[in-house]
Parts: sequence; C-alpha cells; structure tokens
Amino acid sequence: PAIAGTALDTSTGSYRNRLYLVWPEWNGRRFEIDEAHSTSDWKHWSKHVVVNDDRSLGNNAIPQVAVNRDGVVAVIWTDRRYSPDNQCYQLGAAVSFDGGETFSPNYVHPHLTCAANPKNLSYAGIDTGDLNAGHLDVLVEPSKNGKWSNGGDTLGLTANPDGSFGVAWSYGITGVQQLWYTGFRAQP
Repeated sequence: PAIAGTALDTSTGSYRNRLYLVWPEWNGRRFEIDEAHSTSDWKHWSKHVVVNDDRSLGNNAIPQVAVNRDGVVAVIWTDRRYSPDNQCYQLGAAVSFDGGETFSPNYVHPHLTCAANPKNLSYAGIDTGDLNAGHLDVLVEPSKNGKWSNGGDTLGLTANPDGSFGVAWSYGITGVQQLWYTGFRAQP
C-alpha cells in the first residue's frame, strides 16, 4: 500500500500553515498508519507518530488526512484489526487536538467489508489481437485486481466549512461494495 495523504492547516489556530502527511509504513510485521508534520515554515519535520492503536497483524492502508477550521486533525484508513485472514477491512479513524503530536483512541466502524465477495469481481479486458492486421481480439475475464482488497482504493476525507468532517468509503454492508458517505464532529 503506497497511497499517502496530505493536508494543510489553514485555520487561525496555533498550528496554522502546518503541513500533515500520512502514509502506510511497514514496521517489519505489517503496515501501520503513520503521520508526520512540518513546522509552520516548512523547514523541518516532526518524527513520525503511529496513528492506529492496534497491535494486530492486519495491514492498514489508504490513509487520508484533513484539518478543520479549528485546527483539529482527522485521519481515516482501511483498518484490518478484526479480519483474521487480513482480507476484510473496516473504516478506521482518529483525531488529534494537539497538531498531530498525539491521536485519540481509534474509532473502528462496526461492519467488516470483504472485497473478495464474488459480487465485487471486476472484469479485465486483454488485447490478444493485432490492430495493424485489421482485427482486435479482446479476452474478457474476471480478475481480482489488487485494488479490490482495499475497496478499489476509494477513501476520502474532507473538512467541511462548519468544522465537521466528511468521509466517503467503499462499504460492503449490502454484500456489494458501494460508495457510502458519513460525517462526524471531533470534540476533546
């Protein structure tokens, strides 16, 4: 999982102009979600902080970060702590009220999404013909693209004008992965 997220603090708070970076970091056993931030002049970076608070062997992925109007930092990711075979995920989230120095205990959405469900298979077209010879043959077959294991790499986080956060993710509660949306507010 090599997807990273960035956010800039544009609030009027004490961390204004701080740039945040989140990414999946291999710790020798699994991928965890890490965060680092710049100083307000962007000349130096903090040591990275582990955002997810579990010690499972599940590989967490696709972190996203946003900062609201009050300077609260939110991070979301696909969390695999409750997936025994590491094939399913839940939406994970944590917030920081101190500019990314520490993060809250994690919220983990209660429902597992299992991307390997046969209803979620994609179809891949493979060109087996010769266009220069006047024909194009396409073989179409089911494929389990690596992106499906993370819900198609579909995860989004935004800070709304009212200070709340908006989340979009690939959710499988219906048996078929669909794009779902929710919102939340963060309070100390």
